[in-house]
Amino acid sequence: MQMKHFIVIAFLSATLSVLPTRAQQFYERSTSLVTIDGEGFYVHTVQRGETLYSLSRLYSVTEDEIRASNPHVADGLQEGQVIKIPAHLDERTERLSPRKQSRTFEVHVVNQGETLYSISRRYEIPINTLLEDNPGLDPSTLSIGQEINIRKKSRGDATPEEIEEQIADYRDAINSLPTGFTYHIVERGETIFGLSKMYDVTEEDIIRNNDLADGLKAGDMIRIPLREDQNPIAGIELPADSVTVEPPHDGPDSLFHDGMYGDAVVGSFTGGSTPKVAVMLPLKNPDGEANRNFIDFYHGFLLGLEDLKSEGYSADVVLYNTSRNSSVIYDITESEGFRGTDVIIGPVYEDNIQPALQYAQAHSVPVVSPLATIDRIGSGLLYQMAPDRATKYDKLREMMARDYNIIFISSTYKDEEMENEIRPLMPQDARFINLSGNLTARQVTDVLDRTRDNLIFVSCTNELVADQIMATVSSVQNNLVARSISGGGIKVVVTPRWARFGRTLDRNLYFKLNVCYVTNYHADRGHTVIRGFDNRFISAFGSVPTQYAYRGYDTAKLFVGAAARGGDYNANLNSGSVPLLQMQYRFERTGPSGTMVNGQWALVCYKSNYTIEVL
Repeated sequence: MQMKHFIVIAFLSATLSVLPTRAQQFYERSTSLVTIDGEGFYVHTVQRGETLYSLSRLYSVTEDEIRASNPHVADGLQEGQVIKIPAHLDERTERLSPRKQSRTFEVHVVNQGETLYSISRRYEIPINTLLEDNPGLDPSTLSIGQEINIRKKSRGDATPEEIEEQIADYRDAINSLPTGFTYHIVERGETIFGLSKMYDVTEEDIIRNNDLADGLKAGDMIRIPLREDQNPIAGIELPADSVTVEPPHDGPDSLFHDGMYGDAVVGSFTGGSTPKVAVMLPLKNPDGEANRNFIDFYHGFLLGLEDLKSEGYSADVVLYNTSRNSSVIYDITESEGFRGTDVIIGPVYEDNIQPALQYAQAHSVPVVSPLATIDRIGSGLLYQMAPDRATKYDKLREMMARDYNIIFISSTYKDEEMENEIRPLMPQDARFINLSGNLTARQVTDVLDRTRDNLIFVSCTNELVADQIMATVSSVQNNLVARSISGGGIKVVVTPRWARFGRTLDRNLYFKLNVCYVTNYHADRGHTVIRGFDNRFISAFGSVPTQYAYRGYDTAKLFVGAAARGGDYNANLNSGSVPLLQMQYRFERTGPSGTMVNGQWALVCYKSNYTIEVL
């Protein structure tokens, strides 16, 4: 059958913005401070319910300043977005008189070979304190003779271990922003040549973007330029406009209210038909800048359609650029070209999904939320791909119900979220180790059971401490093996946050200790199927696929495939027979809303034979 792609992008200038009223909430300022091009910024992760207005009040800046620093939020904030907010540190320091300046600070003059890390360790002063007291101080651009304020009262406030964690946190924070660089902390023995191979750039690229007259120094923070295919703001092209839609008008008031849409269910599809599919994504911001995440999603979606075509199925696909405005989406669903739509993918944001649901209710067609968790509205026609938090630890409950000896290790740098979620699930005979220092082999052996397998949960947010804990557990395991003790196997449970750790943590221990964790998605880039997809994606679109691309592929294979195959739609979705990239899904009606929510989380397990299994 012939696969037909009708790519339609509707650009609409919205004049109406009506959002649900929310109860006032209170949030904390970020303490993560970075310097970009000589300016200080707080790195803030957007929380549910936050707005530009609330953030402007929280940080004492204007909404326009936030927009200017983050062009990608001009179309609205998205939960989980990482943005930068001007810190205005210079205004604080300028208010000090010369006399108070001398009483408050001593001045350090940067010497040859010094880094911000080494200076911080010398004075035992937190990295953030140095950044706050020295506006424009950039760890990647220190120069000999540069003067740095050292707050006298803060000397001795940070241990070497805390400083090491702080500089790593700085690196992670600035790497979460679209600066065009990857920031790297130099380790002892690293060379420019080795880094060029590690990051697949030239030595000249590294030298040109850093002051390396004295060579690389351990603890140095350097900038590695992103290649064009890695840069989220480079090389993106969109299909040309092919549809013009009149400016939006006011829809019915009921359109913009939260609530339930009844008990409707998707009907059966005719096998061998060509379903008409609407893909509704905010591909461009109002200033014309492309949104890389959603471009990646759509590119992955197209590769999913290609695979469906190779299986003998066809679909008519219409792509709409929706902006982030319910009135825009309402006009799209009311347009002539939208008639006959059989499957709706999107809109991305919960705030904008009501117009699509109104159309779905009238025609009994599915609406797919491919990324967002839907909290305030519901319908039996609505499908949420993000897994239900209520089922997050079902697979761990099953593990704990087996005959395991359960051990919970809580470090000095404990993971509060993990402890709050996991501890209540522990059986009464679970054993606990609360660390005040390093974990010792004796502490582990005292709680191990040598007659049955041991399931060890580790609560830790510090990479160095995590590495020490894992090394100690590994040494105990080695001792058991050396003494030919057949029982007492060990499996370690961590959180997916450990994936953000750098290179200190020995990844071989993941396999040796059978590490596992629960996550809402997983794509193993070492797997032959994922590698094949990556190669296709790079060949077709000239960039490395992100998790958005994998989710787009899975969305096409699942929801377009279920319609094209015909028969019972929900049975097709839950068959488990469709090869996917990230994980398997199972959709079930939840609560009074009847929304079809994915109940499957991925349990990622590292095996001793150096394979990764996803359950």
